[in-house]
Amino acid sequence: MPSSFQGALDDIRIAIGRLKKLRREIDQARRILDMAATGRIYEASAALRKHPRSLTGVARIPESLDLDTTLKRAENAIASLRDEAKLEYASALETALGQAGVRFAGNFPIYILESVVQLRVNLAQESVAVDRTRVATLDPRRVITTASRTLDSLLRRPFDASAFGTMLRNAYYRCVSRQGGESGGFVAVRAVFDVAKEKIGPRYDARMFGVDLMRLLASGTKVAQTLQLAPARSPVRAVWVPGVRSGYVTSIRFPHEDGPAEPTV
Repeated sequence: MPSSFQGALDDIRIAIGRLKKLRREIDQARRILDMAATGRIYEASAALRKHPRSLTGVARIPESLDLDTTLKRAENAIASLRDEAKLEYASALETALGQAGVRFAGNFPIYILESVVQLRVNLAQESVAVDRTRVATLDPRRVITTASRTLDSLLRRPFDASAFGTMLRNAYYRCVSRQGGESGGFVAVRAVFDVAKEKIGPRYDARMFGVDLMRLLASGTKVAQTLQLAPARSPVRAVWVPGVRSGYVTSIRFPHEDGPAEPTV
């Protein structure tokens, strides 16, 4: 056990001992006062003769026990133990992530896994939030299991940048046509997502759509080079696009000279 850890425990034990002594002294003084308050004057007087400093001594207890210093050292000891626990758990979690082959960035208690999934540790509640899932344990193995399952649902899905780009472009022009807007103008990203979901299937959600936009932008395809995203000021009606330049996107557009790969409905 590290000496700093043992020293912190010693300070806390000293504080406990001194508080117990303080409690005994106060209890003795209270019993004498209770006797007097209930009319047992002779009993109270006898108790005072037996313990002549019971009342006046209580007033000097904090000074004699040096409680200010003792409790301050105990407070510092608790903070020290908390920091030790943070470092120890952070090391264990980061080692487990590395052994599982999960790339991560950030510092305890918040990490970003594979540039996509946020992992947030809450030592006080002994829980870890992995994206939208709360893991009611600090066990690194269970945390990694949940994180891997979440990453698989987002990143291990089949993805063809060219096919997705074509579908996205067609969805964009379909929205332009439906809204009677101008070709080349920005279109609400949620509207484009709704069209994409019709094409891909009901289990396709906005989180997956944001990840696919990230993968498209990283592909270097022609569609990726022409696609433009407008950042959102609020997450309402926006889509989170993770990656190096992560952020919420409110609308997208393609330049005027671009056009649908197939006729829109």
